[in-house]
Amino acid sequence: MIITVQERFVTGYVEYMEGRFLHIDEHGRVLSIAASRSADFPIITGLRFSNVRLGEVLDVENPEAFRNMVIYAQLLHINGLSDIVSQLDVSDVQNTRIRLYNVDVQLGDTRHANYKIAALGSIIEEWPAIKESRGTLYMRERSHEYIFRQLT
Repeated sequence: MIITVQERFVTGYVEYMEGRFLHIDEHGRVLSIAASRSADFPIITGLRFSNVRLGEVLDVENPEAFRNMVIYAQLLHINGLSDIVSQLDVSDVQNTRIRLYNVDVQLGDTRHANYKIAALGSIIEEWPAIKESRGTLYMRERSHEYIFRQLT
């Protein structure tokens, strides 16, 4: 007999009913439903769904937003950024946004998503002041220069 075990890890939380969270993996599979969450992974917003099955991939009404969530959740996890991103908002599929410290990062759609998330990792590494900054970082298009607008 051969037993194959596939471990699944939480990569985000989807708010579900008041005060409850769906713990999901990088593919959108519902791992558990709980009243608490860890601060180590982002809260995912913008998904519309009505039916939840434990152990199944979340059945959403907006599949394009779900696709964006899967892509960005995987890239954040791969690049070691999941623990510093507090929110992943896929409500606008043309402008996926994440909340990083006190910065709203506008990522646009998923074109060049890998490049943008890798660039974000470099920005965080090279600009430690981002942790204390408040504003918006515009990364909607692939570029070697991104615009940061500080809140005053």
